[in-house]
Amino acid sequence: MRPLREQLTRFASPALVALALAGAVSPAIAASKEELRAKVRESVQELYRTGSAANERAAKAYGVLVFPSFIEAGIGIGGEYGEGALPVGEQTVAYDGIASASIGLQLGVQEKSLAIMFMTADSLAKFRESKG
Repeated sequence: MRPLREQLTRFASPALVALALAGAVSPAIAASKEELRAKVRESVQELYRTGSAANERAAKAYGVLVFPSFIEAGIGIGGEYGEGALPVGEQTVAYDGIASASIGLQLGVQEKSLAIMFMTADSLAKFRESKG
């Protein structure tokens, strides 16, 4: 059996490469704010069409962070990326992005929309005050 340090070194290099690629790709595929807002509106309308539970939750939420296109992909080394916006009422108050890398048993590509609902004013405020 190899020492833990050697095992970590063996896996750390691919992870750093994946993180570097995620960082390099994200600005290249960044949507304009207008495009992103339009995609967020479409995703929210689709969410409301899925059923009454989504409508009820969203009506009670103080804000909904929406990632209209959240992509996950991997072949041993994986990553995920998405750009989103936080509409509160009729106004978009923030833009955010997600990027991460992972190592492990994985194979495939998946694209989905993601909505994170802030159900209390405190949770929304803490998110907006956070630095990443």
